Amino acid sequence: MPENPPFDLLIVTAADRHQAGAYQRQLEEIRGRGGLPARRIEVVPDPGGRRVGSGGATLQAMLAAARRSGPGSLDSRFHGRRIAIIHSGGESRRLPAFAALGKVRMPLPVPARRGGSRTMLEVVAADLAALDGPATGQVVIATGDTIVNAGNGGCSLKHAGACGIVEYASVARGRRHGVYVADADGRVRDILQKPDEEELDSTSARLPGNRVLIDTGIVSLDPSTAAAWLEGAGVVLRNGRPTVEGGLLKLLQAGRIGGIELYHELLKAMVSDIPANRYRARFAGGADAKWRLPALLRFRKAVNAVPFRAERIRSRGFLHPGTTSELIDLCAPKSGGFRFAGGIRWSGSIGERGRGLRGTVIGSSVAEGTRSAPDTVVEGSDLRGSPAQLRGRNLLSGIPAAARGEIVLRRGWCLFMIPVDRDRWAAVVHHERDDFKTTVAAGGTWGGAALDSPAIARRFEQLGSAPQPDDTLRELALWPVATASRVLAVAQGMMRGDPPPRRVERASLAELLTRVDETRLGRQREDLRRRDLQAHVVDLLLADDALSAAEVANDLTPSAAKRVAVEVARAADAREGTSEAGRLAAAASCLDARAGMDSLPRMRRALELVGSAVAAPVPVADTDRPAAVLPDQAVWTTAPVRIDLAGGWSDTPPICTDLGGTVLNVAVNLRGMQPLQAVCRLLPEPRVVVQSVDLGRTVTWTRTRELLAPPDPTHWTALPLAALRIAGITPDRPGGSLAGRLKRLGGGLSLTISSAVPKGSGLGTSSILGATVLACLDRLTGRPFEVSDLVERTSVLEQLMATRGGWQDQVGGVVGGMKISRTVPGLAQRPNIEHLRPSPEFMRALADRTVLLFTGVQRMARDILEHVVGRYLARERAAMEIVSQLKAGA
Repeated sequence: MPENPPFDLLIVTAADRHQAGAYQRQLEEIRGRGGLPARRIEVVPDPGGRRVGSGGATLQAMLAAARRSGPGSLDSRFHGRRIAIIHSGGESRRLPAFAALGKVRMPLPVPARRGGSRTMLEVVAADLAALDGPATGQVVIATGDTIVNAGNGGCSLKHAGACGIVEYASVARGRRHGVYVADADGRVRDILQKPDEEELDSTSARLPGNRVLIDTGIVSLDPSTAAAWLEGAGVVLRNGRPTVEGGLLKLLQAGRIGGIELYHELLKAMVSDIPANRYRARFAGGADAKWRLPALLRFRKAVNAVPFRAERIRSRGFLHPGTTSELIDLCAPKSGGFRFAGGIRWSGSIGERGRGLRGTVIGSSVAEGTRSAPDTVVEGSDLRGSPAQLRGRNLLSGIPAAARGEIVLRRGWCLFMIPVDRDRWAAVVHHERDDFKTTVAAGGTWGGAALDSPAIARRFEQLGSAPQPDDTLRELALWPVATASRVLAVAQGMMRGDPPPRRVERASLAELLTRVDETRLGRQREDLRRRDLQAHVVDLLLADDALSAAEVANDLTPSAAKRVAVEVARAADAREGTSEAGRLAAAASCLDARAGMDSLPRMRRALELVGSAVAAPVPVADTDRPAAVLPDQAVWTTAPVRIDLAGGWSDTPPICTDLGGTVLNVAVNLRGMQPLQAVCRLLPEPRVVVQSVDLGRTVTWTRTRELLAPPDPTHWTALPLAALRIAGITPDRPGGSLAGRLKRLGGGLSLTISSAVPKGSGLGTSSILGATVLACLDRLTGRPFEVSDLVERTSVLEQLMATRGGWQDQVGGVVGGMKISRTVPGLAQRPNIEHLRPSPEFMRALADRTVLLFTGVQRMARDILEHVVGRYLARERAAMEIVSQLKAGA
């Protein structure tokens, strides 16, 4: 199945402009590395820094999408476009280690294309991109803190109107989430929020087997529905620009109403089975009801007739690492092997591993002395100067290289560090069961003990922050701010219960989040990503066939590229004869270029490795076959040349072996004659004589070593030497006897070749002449003639000559007329040739308008091939796109 195209626009919502700016910079970098399937990314903040809820944020994002499109009606602004809206969620209070990053930037144990790990946003976006949507266009909405794996769920979102993705779940689980009520054909009749048993039964939400349809958070809207949503929210066109005039959006932007929920208020407005009075009753309360309720009813009127379906996916349950404990569970070895859509795979460990490190490492470097239990997570940390002892159920995050000193965490304890101000760090230590959301009065904890317990209250008083009933860990000024090594030591002292040191600044997490140094935060993680890339470049190139070697090289410093080039080249040599070998050698060439070294030798080695892989499956002819002609007979073969009309280069290894080729060409005579000729006959003397009529040159060989000399593609004898080897005339080893072989053949051999076409004219001369010579030698030795076999063996001849050409030239000359030829991926390239029979009128028109003229400019195909195939092997984006266009053109 072909991959879905990338999103035309990916919108991520943010809490405010400060967060939006930080997100925009990093997400553009991730997109540039191929981590996000989107042509354009925009981060849309909540208006005025006020939280407007998931529904309000959705409407703001849709308004931004409408404004960033061409002119026309609201409907037409969404038509033909794939748009994704992913909500970044609120502050990560139950998973505080990622409060500074934000939920969507939280790293996961999933390898990224160019080192490090993928973020939550990357995994969610790839999952959404794998979903089919309506052909007319789509707006798909999802939450950025939940991995649904909907792309592998076997569902379709091609229905008109709106569609919500659901999955079967137990009633117990359904009571903690949203629940859809739908009839047998999927039509939505209600949406419940954390329903109790009575509500499940009264709405017929309970299904056989005591299951319910749980809401995954993914909603898809077709263009007309997206337009209806904006119109219902108060958007009109003024002077061709979408403008907010009243309605929900005006009230949200002005701060007249609080947040609007997507799943509770907006989606329910589309359910026609919910009467207006019941919808009104659900939202009649609250201080802002006098503004909110009329605006919601106006929205309902605009969207209530929209078809609304529930589409069920086959899934084993979505993943929601919403707490520290859930993240540790998710990264534990038992979660290994989880497969996501979009080509993403779960990984048990990413980054460097030290001896004795058994936990999950996400985009980190660790010291050799580090020891850990299997259920530990080290994330975004450089521990080369801080060996760690992790006893189990630990999360260690954001530790910088500047932090020196051993880290020891007891079971269940977690530690993370945040860069603040310009040159300082803050450290936060807590238990996995602690959250930064629950108040003292509601049972909030630190270290697993209640915040209002005498021991905890006394310790916090010593730190200068006595907890009050409405406080959470987020508001308490507990966390040290100083140099990296200092705060690391102080935080661990807090865990152990050491007396608090004097003269250490302490701040709350709420304050620290306003002081985060985004530049240093991003630089630390980028440095770790580059280190991971450098350490695993071979694995990354082999795991992702579309990864650009040039981009990988540019991610490394020149000195690092020089070191890595040697490793990659060795890996290429170790895989000689495989399809990966040439790609790795080309990557080594790009690394050489990055290091300021001559990149041509390794690129030529890449082409040599491609050639050996192509030649490997083709057997050499039987060297004991006697001649099939008498001593006084000669074999004469002729062939036309070819004109490439479309698709050329798609036939060249490894492009064709990777992707298959498609070429349209035509065989042509020159002045009414076939211009390429080969004549062979037996000689009484045990020697091989080759003559070029057009060059006026003759060479005689009497020893095997002369015939097996390394090929020089610039010398005229390269072609006959390669043909003699493939035809079985030349012994297959240097010590073999040429005289003995010729005796079994029936005599020496005379081979005369002639080309009435200028060398380097671009008519496929050398390849077709090679096929002509092979056909001549095959007839001499009585080898059966098959077109597909001759085409394949001529490709091997190209590799032996080191010209590295493809199959279209020999197809063009061996098979007459006009034809389109196609191959499928694989080392064995046997074209499926379809003859085209143009009308006489077309041929007359072609003849009237066509002149074949030699310009006098000659070029060697190998030089162009090194450039074109080299770019493909390096996976340059432009080269990959051109290959697709060439095949489509043919």
